[in-house]
Amino acid sequence: MRTSHRFARKAITFTMATLLVGSVAPPVHAEDPIMTTLDASHIRDFIGEWDITMDMMGRKMQFALKVVDIDGKAGGTVDSAMASEPTAIENMSLNDDGSLNMQYEMSMGPQTFDLNINANLSDDGLEGLISEKSGLFEAPFTAVEAIDDPETRQQRRTNRRRSASSARLRFDQDQIRISFAPLEADSKDHESFIGLNDGDVFEYVGGRAAKILTDKDLHFGDVVVKQGNAHPTYPGVYSIWLQKSGTGWRLIFNEEADVWGTMYNAEVNIYDIPMTVSKLDEPVEKFVVKLEKVGDNGGKMFISWGDTQWSAEFTVTDPPEAPAS
Repeated sequence: MRTSHRFARKAITFTMATLLVGSVAPPVHAEDPIMTTLDASHIRDFIGEWDITMDMMGRKMQFALKVVDIDGKAGGTVDSAMASEPTAIENMSLNDDGSLNMQYEMSMGPQTFDLNINANLSDDGLEGLISEKSGLFEAPFTAVEAIDDPETRQQRRTNRRRSASSARLRFDQDQIRISFAPLEADSKDHESFIGLNDGDVFEYVGGRAAKILTDKDLHFGDVVVKQGNAHPTYPGVYSIWLQKSGTGWRLIFNEEADVWGTMYNAEVNIYDIPMTVSKLDEPVEKFVVKLEKVGDNGGKMFISWGDTQWSAEFTVTDPPEAPAS
């Protein structure tokens, strides 16, 4: 009897999951995604169309996820063969570990269910969990980009792997995030780095340029890296570059943020700061950036590669309010 009850419960749960994830009778139907409060610049590598496969009790279920940039804010939809039209994702947020959380509601008769998709970047695309808030079901999923051309899909996978590393620092609801390519110390890029001359800026073929996004103004001594350089309501966004300077090093902030590591353009440099340089007792095999909090309103940036570490301290302030129009 217990066995039959267990199988019956599994069958009911599977059916419920199929209906809910399959977008039957949602309260928010929309051919187009709706704008959420999450800045699209924070989730660049999630943006796209994804074919999702969910494993529900050993059975595979397929549906589609679309994540888009709507005037600088993130939006998305969930769709399936069972749905008459896509369902808009109502809330999106970025977790401290870099995973993307997406929430939407589904209705079945008089009941409303809260569904949650938590997605992480993986080598092949996305992976994560789909769950119902009350605990009705939870199932793992994987996703690949909905791109027909295998070469294009593989290139985009490679690009994500080369820019998937990031460092974050939070100040209440605001954050600073730096994404960077984990360049190998045993590589031609590192050989090129070692051979830099005074005044040279380090460019590299192994990934996208490191990029910083900040919801706060950053004060490196007298240099203030501004939030809102692209738009007053968006984070400050810059690429950052190491430059050899005499016996020391400087860090350049550049207004071309989304570029490859070979595409440095000195004409749009906007700030540069001195870096403190030290030698590491134990070399690190990959280029890495870390952020640490210092007091209530300060932080410290560390860049490490091989046997060298660069660092700079900063304080944060809220950007001044924009004048009333």
